[in-house]
Amino acid sequence: MQLMTTLILLFLALPAWADETYVPATPIAPVQDVIAGYKLVELDMTTTIDGGSAHIFVMVQPIKADGTCARDALQACRQIQATYDAGKATALLNALNTANLSTPGNSLRARVLNRLVADGYIPSAGSISGTPGVPVLPTPAP
Repeated sequence: MQLMTTLILLFLALPAWADETYVPATPIAPVQDVIAGYKLVELDMTTTIDGGSAHIFVMVQPIKADGTCARDALQACRQIQATYDAGKATALLNALNTANLSTPGNSLRARVLNRLVADGYIPSAGSISGTPGVPVLPTPAP
């Protein structure tokens, strides 16, 4: 017991080392791309055959003015994900199921993006632009 007490006192008497760092007066902000828009990149809607449970997963990608992904401070493409389950997902699926998506400005993609705005996932100051339809993807190189 006396040995243990001696070791503890010896340990406490040792000088503590600290690593020195430089702290700038004004923090340096990370470099991030400016977001010019949001592109819907994934929409998964699932329901059971008996209609018992529903699930919706949405992913949008912030984009730069040239259409490429907006990158964060770590140079990774930014992503925003939203998940709707249970009653909320069922209500959204029922609304989509009975919606007239052929009217201008009321396409499936526009409705999804407007829902993300309403739910606070993307900023509300803005508008939907572009032509409804499935985007044409470039042909992959052989």
